Amino acid sequence: MEFAKFLNGEGELHLFDYEDSVRSVATALEHAGFRNVRVFGSSYKLLDSYNWSLAKLLDKNAEPIYDYVFIDGAHSWAVDALTAFLADRMVKVGGYLDFDDYDWTFCGSPSANPTVFPLTRKLYTAEQIASKQVKMIVDLLIKRDPRYQEVVANKIFQKLA
Repeated sequence: MEFAKFLNGEGELHLFDYEDSVRSVATALEHAGFRNVRVFGSSYKLLDSYNWSLAKLLDKNAEPIYDYVFIDGAHSWAVDALTAFLADRMVKVGGYLDFDDYDWTFCGSPSANPTVFPLTRKLYTAEQIASKQVKMIVDLLIKRDPRYQEVVANKIFQKLA
């Protein structure tokens, strides 16, 4: 809602998540008067994600299309390292990548902790469950890239070239 308010009807707000989630948010935004929203929903299939929609957008757009990308995703290297790569291809020079949950871990999550959600233990090693995977993405892929300037510590990075 805050992003839609900030855009104030200008540009487009693209939402990527599970199909039911993005439809729900889009409906709420529409009821609030915002019509500049596009949704890109994915299924609940194990290996489906927003990366598929990002790849299809990349295929349709030879040039970067985003001024700002906020990544609050799967919080895993396996999914969001590719997301960061795709976002880099899609964000314009001068635009921003914003990462949520820099210090998040599966073991510290109230919903993804393996004691609460046993599938986590089947999908990830003990090291991966304990690791700050968003931090790994930011530190290894973005902070080391000279094309990015850190604007907000460990969170927002501006693409310089």
